[in-house]
Amino acid sequence: MAVPSKPRILCVDDEPSVLEGLKLTLGRRYEIATAAGGAQGLELLQAGGPYEVVLSDMSMPGMNGADFLSQVNLLAPNTVRILLTGHADIESAIRAVNDGQIYRFLTKPCPPLRLGQVMESAIQQYRLLTAEKELLEQTLLGSVKVLAEVLALAQPEAFGRAIRIKQYACEIADAARVGRRWEVETAAILSQLGAVTLPSETLMKARTGQPLNSDEKKALAKVPELSEQLLAHIPRLEGVREILHIASRPHDAGAAPSCAEMLRLATEFDQFEARGMTAVQAIEALMATPKSFDATLLGLFGTARLQGGTQEQIRQMLFAGLRAGMTLAEDIYTAEGVLFAAHGYVVTDAFVERLRNSKAGLAASEVRVVLPSHPDARAA
Repeated sequence: MAVPSKPRILCVDDEPSVLEGLKLTLGRRYEIATAAGGAQGLELLQAGGPYEVVLSDMSMPGMNGADFLSQVNLLAPNTVRILLTGHADIESAIRAVNDGQIYRFLTKPCPPLRLGQVMESAIQQYRLLTAEKELLEQTLLGSVKVLAEVLALAQPEAFGRAIRIKQYACEIADAARVGRRWEVETAAILSQLGAVTLPSETLMKARTGQPLNSDEKKALAKVPELSEQLLAHIPRLEGVREILHIASRPHDAGAAPSCAEMLRLATEFDQFEARGMTAVQAIEALMATPKSFDATLLGLFGTARLQGGTQEQIRQMLFAGLRAGMTLAEDIYTAEGVLFAAHGYVVTDAFVERLRNSKAGLAASEVRVVLPSHPDARAA
């Protein structure tokens, strides 16, 4: 029977004697790692994480404890953060608690019994957070996946656009190291959900920049509102709905929270590319747009987009060889010219079955795909 591993705690202080004391006090019950300052602590967090708890001194040269724990919150939002402070730093510690940067603060000197009690409480808090995350991933995101599959079946054109927008939005979120990445990703993939009410011809015209009549313009303008309404009764998607709400409405530069700005930027980029622009031309058009996107996000996205994609493995594949995890690198059409699946779609087992049942009515028998990069994905 395997012995359960000890909870892992990262202790950060610029005084070696304090770190040694924390090791002696906590080392019997926990696995302790130490860092001599905020910069070293961030390096350890990125290289050796995850840690259940990070305990940091407040007064340190270069980066104080509150600033350090604020960075920890961005890098590892589930890690529980505790600040160790002197009496002179109590006001700063209270502000850090109120700003949501830390879970608890302890004053020096802290009795070992009190320190142990707080650590046990922090470990329990970490377990609650990770259990909640697992529930979120297995239930809520499972529901989102079902909605995305329905969109893929009912409106491949809209789903293809949602997939592309998701890719771009995630590139921005990764480059900006945003802590709410899953909300950005979910908002992007569901941003076109309301398009199930539109004819495919309208979506094709909008994607390629063809003129739209007044009724088509009104119907397209309602897509974000319909997407929000369809998500209204799903718990825990309030943040996603807020992103969709703000991203779809005109506003002054800098007025939108960063997550909504990421989605808006990704959506506009996709619109420019759909009209035949290269990635370079689309980025230049975004920089010149009167909508004035956030300059920092636009710069990060431009770098990520122009440098990305060089390691993709693209292969021509017979339909019979498609496997879950592959990504379509081009559209699949029926013999009548109707879009069957849009490029950017990630193949699932259900799609393979649907393809098998429909292959006689398709215009081709093979398609270019991007092979999955992760080693555990199923390939041909």
